[in-house]
Amino acid sequence: MTTIDLRGRDLTIIPPAELLELPTPALLDSLFGPYLPKALRAKMGRDKRFHFLRTQPIHFSTVKQAL
Repeated sequence: MTTIDLRGRDLTIIPPAELLELPTPALLDSLFGPYLPKALRAKMGRDKRFHFLRTQPIHFSTVKQAL
C-alpha cells in the first residue's frame, strides 16, 4: 500500500517495500504510470536514504489523482 503523508514542509509518498529497490524513474513509472505530469515528475525526488519520495504539498491533489 502506498502512503501519502506530510513531513515538515514536504509531501511524502511512501511506496510498498518491494518497490523501494527500483531506481527512481522505474519507481515513478510503477506508482504513477503516465498519469503524473512530466513537470511534477521532474521535481519529485527521493530522500537521502531512499525510503520515500518527496515533493511540495501544493501538488497533493495531482499526486493523489495520479495514484
